[in-house]
Amino acid sequence: MFTASVTHDPETMDGIAVEPDARALALDGRNGVKPVSGGNATPRRSLAQFFTRMSWIAGCAGATFQLRPIAIDPGFRPKTGLSRTSPKPLQWLVTTSLVKGIFKMLGVTMGSVTFSGSALAKVVTDPAFADGSDKYFRSHNGSLIEAKSSKMSYDAQRAGKLWSDSEQLAHLQPSEKPALLQ
Repeated sequence: MFTASVTHDPETMDGIAVEPDARALALDGRNGVKPVSGGNATPRRSLAQFFTRMSWIAGCAGATFQLRPIAIDPGFRPKTGLSRTSPKPLQWLVTTSLVKGIFKMLGVTMGSVTFSGSALAKVVTDPAFADGSDKYFRSHNGSLIEAKSSKMSYDAQRAGKLWSDSEQLAHLQPSEKPALLQ
């Protein structure tokens, strides 16, 4: 299961246009590199998760086992990565009922720690999601709905580049790759 975010889709209210780069993601906040703000890091990481999911699906094509990845967006939760790096007054502001109501009216995908935890557990354990492989579910008014990820998330060339760059960063040799991905 991949925990994703609708912020990866620039066509939604929450979305930001980004291009994930394995090297930039790996170095974020390390070796003197200034960390990317949560508002920019979350969409990059989320799109990278969709690309990884796509590469995993491609690697499993024709496999005899029934393991397929599900992506879930549990919704925006104040005080998490997306707002944690924001200025303190803004961090406080996004926790107010007024701002939460405005976000909801605008179509921002909202969640809560309680809902998010329950939703993640449900997707993993509930038999109703057993046939949800290769799908994406997102938070919507206190429930999970099946959704389409962004157009860019289906770009096989970009997904392949992220995958091969990640292999290089991990110093994987062909013999060390999982058999289904060789």
